[in-house]
Amino acid sequence: MKAGRSAVSGKTDGRAVFSYAISALAVLAGALVILVGPDLLPHLPPVTRDILGPVMLMAIAAPVLYYVSFRPLDRHIHELKRSGHELSRQNDFLKSAIESIPSPFCVIDAVDYTIKTANKAAVPGELREGLTCYAVSHRASQPCNSKDHPCPLEEVKKTGKPAVFEHVHYDEHGKARCYEVHGYPVMDSRVGKVAQMIEYSVDITDRKDSENRLRESEEMVKDFLDSANDLIQSVSPDGRFRYVNRAWRAALGYSREEL
Repeated sequence: MKAGRSAVSGKTDGRAVFSYAISALAVLAGALVILVGPDLLPHLPPVTRDILGPVMLMAIAAPVLYYVSFRPLDRHIHELKRSGHELSRQNDFLKSAIESIPSPFCVIDAVDYTIKTANKAAVPGELREGLTCYAVSHRASQPCNSKDHPCPLEEVKKTGKPAVFEHVHYDEHGKARCYEVHGYPVMDSRVGKVAQMIEYSVDITDRKDSENRLRESEEMVKDFLDSANDLIQSVSPDGRFRYVNRAWRAALGYSREEL
């Protein structure tokens, strides 16, 4: 990188130019005092010498003071600003990456259940401070704790391992949808405990509807076969009965439990 160029933007850094100008002036002033001062002072009145003496001393010391103290501090400030620009760029990239995820994605605090970051799929509106995961997904005032809706965060905190559960969540319009909720622990290495949880949810409503329709269809077929008067059976390749209808059991004297 050339002097006076920003590592982030590639444009001329005004602070760097100003720093070099001040440095050159300080060196020039010090050189003039060193060269002219010893010959000039003896010819001046005592009062003038008393005034100019400290001034000349300061002029001599200024370049040294600048190079020892102020210039390193200026460089440090410049590096901090450059690091700040880089962190801001990385933060923007991370936000863009999270927003590109089509399914709900968020990071949840392990202590108070507040959402620290989320994409629009998880929190369609404003991500307010103190907003909790259960308030968004369940429209509830307290964490999940029922048998049908075990809390992924509690499971992750207890085991320190990823967890997967099926939950019914509500979208921004209040419509219930079935989700497969994946929880991944984010550990605090200092204390060895879960500090946050990454939650990624997959909408499986259509899959569950298909499974329910398939199950209903299977029940209808079984009811139809059980109502038939003919003896109907289904046998696996190893000779085990997979299914026999009611007429078959009645005719041969077997109960369902015996088969």
